This record gives sequence, structure tokens and C-alpha cells, in this order.
Amino acid sequence: MIARWVDGPNGPVVVRETSDPIPLIEPEGWDRRVYRWYGDVLGILVLAYLFLDRGIAHFHLPKTPAFIGEMTLALGVLAILCGTQWLRRAFSGDILLTVLIAFMAWGLVRTLPNMHVFGIQVTIRDAALWYYAGFAVALVAAATAQADLVPRWIRGFRRVVPWLTIWLPIALLLERSGVTGPKFRYSSVPLLSHKPGNICCAAIICLAFLLLVPPVGDSEDVRRRPRSSQRSLRIFLIGVNLFTMLLGATQTRGGAVAELIGAVVILALMERTRRSRVIVTLAAGLFVIVGIGLVTGAQYHTQKRTISISQLFSNAGSLSGEDGGNSQLNGSVSFRFDLWDTILDKQDRTSHLVDGFGFGPNLARTGGLNPRPNQPATLQLRSAHNSWLDIFGRMGIIGMLLFLIVWIGWFRRMGKAHKRGNDDELRGVIGVCLSGSLAILVNCFFDPTLEGAQVAAVLYTLFALGIVAARRSFPEPREDAGPAALALPAPIGPVGT
Repeated sequence: MIARWVDGPNGPVVVRETSDPIPLIEPEGWDRRVYRWYGDVLGILVLAYLFLDRGIAHFHLPKTPAFIGEMTLALGVLAILCGTQWLRRAFSGDILLTVLIAFMAWGLVRTLPNMHVFGIQVTIRDAALWYYAGFAVALVAAATAQADLVPRWIRGFRRVVPWLTIWLPIALLLERSGVTGPKFRYSSVPLLSHKPGNICCAAIICLAFLLLVPPVGDSEDVRRRPRSSQRSLRIFLIGVNLFTMLLGATQTRGGAVAELIGAVVILALMERTRRSRVIVTLAAGLFVIVGIGLVTGAQYHTQKRTISISQLFSNAGSLSGEDGGNSQLNGSVSFRFDLWDTILDKQDRTSHLVDGFGFGPNLARTGGLNPRPNQPATLQLRSAHNSWLDIFGRMGIIGMLLFLIVWIGWFRRMGKAHKRGNDDELRGVIGVCLSGSLAILVNCFFDPTLEGAQVAAVLYTLFALGIVAARRSFPEPREDAGPAALALPAPIGPVGT
């Protein structure tokens, strides 16, 4: 039997004429080993962000602005420098990733000239809006160098999702009740500092994983647990996530809209026969919860907004312009629109519509908002209270167009990959990436979340996982297509293909 080497985009493979490719088994060099470290550290970091949100994101090296997100990103850069060939293979023929690099390059162009004006530390802090995309760049390269990275992540998250599901409503109730937990020496925020919108997005990710990813795998607990027990646990966890989503919707309108859109995407990606049963079950459960809440008038008073069905209706009414005279909801909407209008007007009057203000200027002060007295610098609002407008304000039309091309092309690619894929597990992962990313992108319109690693790292991790899963979920080539076609799948064409 004749065997020969084929240089596939994910690494060299040995191909035999009459069989499937056999991955090359070779000692792991330093380049692949550093990529493995980056994949493991990033996986732990993303889980920490999902569990603790801002409470863990503000840990940093003593007397330095090096936060744990930046340190993890630095490890990814080190991995790329140690093994540039894996980055070249990951990006070969993929225009979507090239546009992402162009977005980052334009961000760098709008950053460097402002360093001597506003200071290096302040400018780099604002520039996190574009350089956090490096999480995706390094992760795609890591998944190319380490073929088992994505399967290991799926197995790991399958074990963690029950604990995350149960923790999210507890975290929301604690934070809303004023329980902040300990405050550590090298962090400017308490440990329990969850934003309700981020909890809503995390709940969507958990719900999508439970509904779209098959409950099978190599996990020992999955093999040992009886099938009926697995099903009961899964139904229970789905119910807990729905409860979390309802709690979150009473506390944040942006998170509620993100949840609604994410849930619609999840249902749209499910099989038609299963979808109808799930919709009926969810509708019945929602009807029962709302009915009990209205009849009993049950409510829980927090430091900000009350958790109740009436509060849920008030939030929904404020989104449609019927706030029922709620001054708190009214003031929040007016604050946002006034800030956005002022920044856009200033950007137009100063001829910065095309290139933006750049990174370094305080957009919040440009909009007339001053920081509160004695507020830590890391917690002061420096953006337009809207990550989309922050991108437009700092990077102009050029940056916004690049950002839109990246995400429109990515969503189109994910949709095609989910439709054409033949691996149920990978199709489920693509569904999780689709619904989770869309929820985050919707929520960041109402809250400046992409400026922090606790959300940006999750978003760009979903972005990279979607690309890797899409490459591996397409139907395998026919055996008679020749040895070259049997190599590992190549990047999927240009944007939108």
C-alpha cells in the first residue's frame, strides 16, 4: 500500500491511497506545546469570566496595568512567535480572518499617534476595543496546531455547564442584593460584581449548549449515568437557565433583548420536529411562571430594580415607548440618547466621521459626562456607553465597516456550516457560537461590554471556535477524489462563502 505526505492546512498528514488520512504522530515541539498552554489557559480564563465576570477580570500584577486577560493574550502572542507556521496555515485562503487583522491594524493606526498626547497607559487601555480580537487570532492558530483542542474544550464545558447554570441565578441575586463578596488587594472591584446583561448572555450560552449539543461524549460521568437520569438533569438545567433569563430580564432591558434574540436563534437552529415540542414546553412553563407571579404578586426588592413580573412588564413597556411613568427607566433612556447624540454631533463637527477620534480621548467627557468623585480610574466610563458607537467614535466609518464585514461574513459562514455540516456535535457547537455571539453583540449596544476582557474574550473565543468547527463540520471528500482531497479541511473560502 502506497503512503505519502500531504501538507494539509492544519498540519502535515500521511495519506494512503485506499484509506482515510492518518495524522502524523511526532514529538510535540516547543511551538505546539506553547499553543497547548495558551489553549488551556484561555479555556480556564473564559470559564472564570463566565463564573465571576468583572470580579476576576480586574486581577493584575502588582504595580502594573497587566490584567489577567492581557497576560493570557501575551501568552497567545508568544505562541504565535514560537510557531508562525501554524498561524500561516490557519489564515491561508481565509479572507474573513484577513479582514479581522485589517480591523486590528486600523485600530493600531488610530492608537499610536495618541500615545504621546494622552499617555501610553490610557491609550492602550482604550485600545483594548480592537486588540482583544487577538484572542481569536491566537485561538484559531492554536486549534490548527493542536487538533484535539476543540474536542477537549467541548468535553470540559460539558462537565462545567451544570455548575455554571446553577451558579448564574445565585450570582445575580447576590449582586442585586448588595452582597459583593471579598475585595482583594490587587483588584479594584469586589469578587461578586456581575453585570446582569453579562449573566443573561452566559445563560444563553448554557441554554444553547444544552439544547443544541448532543449529550454524549467521552466524559466518564456521561457514560456511567443512566439515560433517564441524563434526560432529567438536562430538563432541570434548561429550566434553571430559563429562570435565570427571567430574573435577568427584570434587571436589564438590553440583556432581555439579547436573551430574546439568542433564544430565537437557538429555536431556529433546532430540528423541526424537536423544535415544536420545545416551544410548547417553554411556552407552558413561561405561562405558569407569569401566572403565578401575577396572582401572588410575588416580588423581591433589590438595591436597584425589583424582581417581579410587574417589573418585567415595565421593562418591556419602556422598550416600546410605554414606560408607564417610570422615572428610573425614563432617565436611563434619556441619558443614553443624550450621550450618543452629543458624541455623534461632536464627531461630525470636528470632521472625524471617517477616521474617528482615535484611542486616548475620553468619549464620555466629550459627551458631557464627568466621572463620579472618588471613583477608581479603571471603573470610570470612557466610552459612549455603547460598544458599537465606541467603535464608530474611535475608528470612524473605516473601522465600523471592517467590524461589520467581519461579523456579517462570520454569521453567514456559520449559517452555511450549520446547514451543510455532517457532525452533530460540531453543528451544535456552531449553534452555541451563533446564539452566544449574537446575544453579546446585542447586549453591547446597551452597555459598553466589549471594552472589558470579561466579555471580549468570550466573544472572540466563540468567534474562533465557530471558524474551527465550521472547517471541520463540512462533509468529508469522497475516497476517489485523490489523496490531496483527503487532507484535513481547508479554510472555507472568502467572506460569506
